[in-house]
Amino acid sequence: LNSLVFELKEHWASSPETENLQVSMANPASDWSASFIDVEFLEPYVEWFGIMTYDYHGSWSDHTGHLSPLYLDPADPGECGSLDTSIEGYYHTQRGVAYEKLVAGIPFYGKKFPKATEPYVPNKFRATDYFYNEIVPMMDDYTYVWDEVAQVSYLSGSNSFITFNDAASCEATCEYAKGKGLKGVMVWELSQNELDDGSQPLIDAIGESMLGGGSPVPPAAPSNLAATAVASSQINLTWDDNSSNEHGFRIDRSLDGSSFTQIAETGAGVTGYPDTELTAETTYYYRVYAFNGAGD
Repeated sequence: LNSLVFELKEHWASSPETENLQVSMANPASDWSASFIDVEFLEPYVEWFGIMTYDYHGSWSDHTGHLSPLYLDPADPGECGSLDTSIEGYYHTQRGVAYEKLVAGIPFYGKKFPKATEPYVPNKFRATDYFYNEIVPMMDDYTYVWDEVAQVSYLSGSNSFITFNDAASCEATCEYAKGKGLKGVMVWELSQNELDDGSQPLIDAIGESMLGGGSPVPPAAPSNLAATAVASSQINLTWDDNSSNEHGFRIDRSLDGSSFTQIAETGAGVTGYPDTELTAETTYYYRVYAFNGAGD
């Protein structure tokens, strides 16, 4: 590989017609296979290394976990890695690759683990891959959860757990890339993001974060907000999603109907939220609104 890249660059440099051609590489996320790639030699000849920062957990894992966590959660029993441990810990610190030569990967697919409801529990079953546009229709049957430590989304069901990246996860990765001064981000792969109505919420989120673009108009407001008390300390909210271009929904709560505080943010396509740890015999007011880069 070293000889191929070196000789290819030498050949291109010999002609004005090819001297501006560039080489890029897609690299594995960890030392398990990246140790066979001589990035120290290749760095001067490669425009950027695209790090495939996904598949940290799967059927091969003895426990469930996130597909592409931004940060490593100490609760991960296998310490299977994260985007940050790959980019910062491995490629930059251990291998010495400059930030501006690194590109962070974002998956447009997820994995469903059966017989589990959350990450980091024992697993002996096969995980199934689903595209993002296949996961969105499933959301009504699951509870959306944002992992504050790993900075990534997942869906918790009664008998399965789906790890995936939504618009909020994509935005967090983009902000990380900009904060570190990385070359940028890449995705696998574009068609998996397109919904039935032609909208592409993940690309919108990435475009907005990286380039300042994104959706040209705010999303339509949700309707038919309903609040159902299911216990003395829990109220379940439901609403109708009337938009195809939202990045997600924000939920506000109030004790007096006038002064509201945001209590949660969900991903796109979510139509419910359980508000827990409430005080009995207390009146609560709620409002829910859709948002994207153009507003809410």
